Amino acid sequence: RKGLHHLIEALALVNDRRHDWTLTLVGGGRERSSLTARAAQLGFGDRMDFRGYIDGWGNELPDIYRQADLFVFPSLKEGFGMVIAEAMACGTPVLTTRVSAIPEVVGEAGSLVEPADPRGLAAEIIRLMEDDGLRRSLAEAGARRVREMFSWDVVVDRTLEVFQRVVRGKPAEGGGR
Repeated sequence: RKGLHHLIEALALVNDRRHDWTLTLVGGGRERSSLTARAAQLGFGDRMDFRGYIDGWGNELPDIYRQADLFVFPSLKEGFGMVIAEAMACGTPVLTTRVSAIPEVVGEAGSLVEPADPRGLAAEIIRLMEDDGLRRSLAEAGARRVREMFSWDVVVDRTLEVFQRVVRGKPAEGGGR
């Protein structure tokens, strides 16, 4: 569901053109061995760094985001996409897919591609790798968007507004009650 097999196929296309990258994967899962095998088959298994599960309460995960030149999240199905907001908050430019709520989370502060499209994903990875200014612009816009849309103060204020509307008997935004 995270679309990592599409990312591996995309990276084979990226690798045909550029050799100055490393993929750092964070998280556990059953796909690790098949992803590793496919990357080795495609000739870039040595460019993959599997970190496994990392507890998000320390500094290690934010440091990984900050060290990345680009956060790529090729999800096929997603809810809110917390990792996208985390990457943006750390000032990392984001490339992800147009599925579920992801476009609402990213807005204009990231790059969106169609899901399950390794060629489109590869083309956008290359474009972003070759444009330092665009990556900087997306990183700044992403950090700003998280501050303006998803900071605790903003979320608390919006939640209180909804509760106050309900108490007053007025419909919440979007037509619900």
